[in-house]
Amino acid sequence: MPNLKIFFYILFIFISLAWRAQNIDSLKLALKNTKDDTTKCNILSYLANNTSEQEWPGHNQELNKLAESKLKDIKPGDPLQNFYLKHFAATLGNIGFIEINSGNNAKAIDYIERALKIQEEIGAGSDMSSSLSNLASIYNDQGNIAKSLEYSAKNLKWAESANNKASIASALSFLAIVYRGQGDNKKALEYMNKCLKIQEERGNKIGIANAYTSVGVLYKAIGNIPKALECYLKGLKLAEEINEINVIATTLGNIGVIYDYQGNIGLAREYVNKSLKIYEERGDKKGVAFALNNLGVFSTKEKKYKEALENCLRSLELSKEIGYVEVIKRSAEQLNIIYKKLGNYQKALENYELFILMRDSITNVTNKKTAIRSQLQYEYDKKEIEIMALSKADKEKIELKAEENSKRQRLIIYSVISGLFIVTIFSFFIFRSLRQNKKKNIIITHQKDLVDEKQKEILDSILYAKRIQTALLPHDKYITRTLEKLTKL
Repeated sequence: MPNLKIFFYILFIFISLAWRAQNIDSLKLALKNTKDDTTKCNILSYLANNTSEQEWPGHNQELNKLAESKLKDIKPGDPLQNFYLKHFAATLGNIGFIEINSGNNAKAIDYIERALKIQEEIGAGSDMSSSLSNLASIYNDQGNIAKSLEYSAKNLKWAESANNKASIASALSFLAIVYRGQGDNKKALEYMNKCLKIQEERGNKIGIANAYTSVGVLYKAIGNIPKALECYLKGLKLAEEINEINVIATTLGNIGVIYDYQGNIGLAREYVNKSLKIYEERGDKKGVAFALNNLGVFSTKEKKYKEALENCLRSLELSKEIGYVEVIKRSAEQLNIIYKKLGNYQKALENYELFILMRDSITNVTNKKTAIRSQLQYEYDKKEIEIMALSKADKEKIELKAEENSKRQRLIIYSVISGLFIVTIFSFFIFRSLRQNKKKNIIITHQKDLVDEKQKEILDSILYAKRIQTALLPHDKYITRTLEKLTKL
C-alpha cells in the first residue's frame, strides 16, 4: 500500500511537470505569434518567473526592453502607463536579484531602489514587499543593521496593513535573521516560529521548508542539537519533494554542520560538498563562500592545514568580493587558527584583527540600540497597522463616526463664525452710534462755548460802559458835598 501511494505521488509530480513544460512551450509559441504588446508583457513575466535558472534572465531582459520602449512612447495619464511601469519595475528588481547572486551588491542596490521607487509611486504592494525584503537582506549581509531593520520594518508594516500573509511570513523570517545576527536567538526564534505557523496555514511547501531550516539554525544556536537536526531533515524532505534547489543546498550545508558538531566529520564533509556543488552550479557566491569556510573548519580539525588554508582563503576572497561580513568574520577567525598551526604568527595576527573588526561591525552597541529602537517603533506603529487592517465594516463604522464628528465640528465652527459675525455687526452699530453721539456732544459743547463767549463779551461791554459812565458822571458823595457847600453859602 505505501508503495502504491509513492507510485501515485511520483505520477502526480510527473504529470504536473509535464503539464508545466507543455504550458511553457505553448506560451513561448504564443509569444512568437502575438502582436499585442500587453499580451507579450504578461507572457514574458510568466516565463521570467517560471523557467529554469539559465533561461529566466533572458525573458526578464526581453521584458525590460519592451516595457521601457513602451514607456518612452506612452503619454502621461494613459491607463496603460501603470501596466508598463509595473512590469518595468519588476524587471529592475529581477536584475537586482541577479546582481546579488553575482556578488555585485552596489549594482543590486541601485536596481532594486529604482524598482522600489516606481512600485511605491504606482502602489504595487506585493512587488514593493519583494524589493524591501531584498534590500534588507543586502544591508544585513554588509553589516549595516540600521538600514536592514529600516527596510524590514517597512516591509512588515506594509504586509500587515495589507493582510498579505506571504509577505508577513517573509518579513518575520528576515527579522529573525537580523536578531540572530545580533545574538538575540530567543527573539529570532519567536519571529521564526510565527513565520512557520503562517506558512503551514497557507500550505506553502517552499515557505514551510525554508522556515524549518531557519528554525533549525536557531535551535542549534541555543544548543538544542537534536531539535535542530529534526527541523533540518523535515525541511530537506519538503524541499526535495518540490525540487526547491536553493533550500536543498542550504539545508544540506546545515545538516553537515550538525554532523560535524556530533563528531562525524566524514558525513559532515559529504553533506557540505553536496551543497557546495549546487552553489557552484547556480553561481551563488554567497553560498560557495559559506560552504568553503565550513570545509576549511573540517580540514583544520583533521589537521589538513594546507587544504584548510586553501578553502578558507577562497572563502575570504569571495566574501570580501560580495561584502558578506558574516563569512569574512568566520573565514578570518579560522585563518587565525590555521596560521598559528602553521607557525605564521604575523598572518595569524592580521586575520585576528580582521576577525575582531568584522565581529564588532556586526555586534557593536550602536547596532544593538538601533535594533531595540526599531522594535519599539514597530510596536508603536503596530497600533496604526491594526486600524488599517480592520475589516471593511469596522472601517466604515470608523469612517461614519469620523464623518459625524466632522459634521459636528463643522456645525460648531459655523455657529461660532455666525455668532462672531452678529457680534461684529452689533459692535459696528454701537460704535457708529457712539461716534455720532460724540460728534453731537462736540457740537453742543462748541455751541455752549460760543454762547458763553458771547455772553462774556456782552458782560464785558456792559462793565466797560459802566466804567465810562462812572468816569463821566460825578460821584454821589461828590454831589452831596457840593450841595452842602452851596447850602452853607
